[in-house]
Amino acid sequence: MDSVLLAAFAAVMLATVAFGSTRLALGEVLGIEVGSLFYAGLALSAFFAGRGFSATVSGFIYERRVTLARRLPGLALFGIAATVYAQGLTKDPVLLTILAGLQGILAGLTWPLVQTSVALHSRGSTLILSVYFALGSIGISLGRALYPTLASQGVSRVFMTASMLYMAAGAVLLAGFQSLTLGSTRQEASMGAWRETLALLLKARRALLVNLASGFSVGLNSQVLYPVLVDYKGVDRYTASYALAAGGLASIPSKLLVGALADATSLNRALLVTSISIAASLASLSIFDGIVAAAAAAAYLAFSSSVVPLARMTAAMEGKKLGAPATMVGVSNTLSNIGSMIAPVLAQPLVALPCGLVAYAVPILAAATTPRRKGRSVEEARPTWAVSGSSTGRGT
Repeated sequence: MDSVLLAAFAAVMLATVAFGSTRLALGEVLGIEVGSLFYAGLALSAFFAGRGFSATVSGFIYERRVTLARRLPGLALFGIAATVYAQGLTKDPVLLTILAGLQGILAGLTWPLVQTSVALHSRGSTLILSVYFALGSIGISLGRALYPTLASQGVSRVFMTASMLYMAAGAVLLAGFQSLTLGSTRQEASMGAWRETLALLLKARRALLVNLASGFSVGLNSQVLYPVLVDYKGVDRYTASYALAAGGLASIPSKLLVGALADATSLNRALLVTSISIAASLASLSIFDGIVAAAAAAAYLAFSSSVVPLARMTAAMEGKKLGAPATMVGVSNTLSNIGSMIAPVLAQPLVALPCGLVAYAVPILAAATTPRRKGRSVEEARPTWAVSGSSTGRGT
């Protein structure tokens, strides 16, 4: 395993511990202390909006400036560390929303490229990309599990600890990404090149649709689920935080099993199975209260997070086929973040409706049943580790 993969795995683990704890901290401050589920959702939407903007821009830039791609993601994590530290110094909902948007911009400069790097340096293995996302789930679960202990010393302690973890993740990326290669065929940023890139993106419209739908489906995450469970479903704070942590842990085998299913059968089948599971868990969360609702929320986190590696590998392999992998993953991240930006602000009206939360499963179900383009696609290719000498792999 090369240094790029090792750095990506270590960085995502450190950063997601920080991310998991700060999502609950923002939910605590905005959804409970300030008393506004609207602001809790708005801050999350601001994060996704910022990330969505910078993800596309970074994809175009990195493919034309590989030297920048080796340095800027690590530096952006240092910026996130400073932003998170600042979040711990205020409880003003407007300022927290602005800081969340800035954090999103910096995240868009980092994680789409890291995902592309894992997809390419693993030679297109869905399972290895699933391992990367599984490590992220471990980190988020650890962050959620640590949250009650850290928060007992004051919510600001959560943000301080997270800031240090982001700094460590940035140092790891700066050291490990020196040998990064992207294999892009895009060398010039002329107007003709931009038009050509747009035409290629249109050819990959199903991959982009899958990422848009996956973003909306996972937009109902712990920052919103936490106050939903506490304020609407009669779950105490400790039970809610531990249930969400358990859901993150359960997403680890979920990701690996779905990745293996996609490699063994097809992306479409794995996507359909995952979508149905998401719908079932959301229906249970809408109908039941108390411990059953907490278990349903945990199941939802496990199932919904497993759709992300499928969507990203679809974009990476389709992008490699078209000669613009970082651009494709960047645009896919943007669309995913647009979906996730819309989703949180709908939580308050939807949670009051019978089975209203099932609406979060509708887009991914629709994407899973959308017909694929005719002819052999990257989704139908054999995974790298199953074909000796192949560097294509099945797109997921």
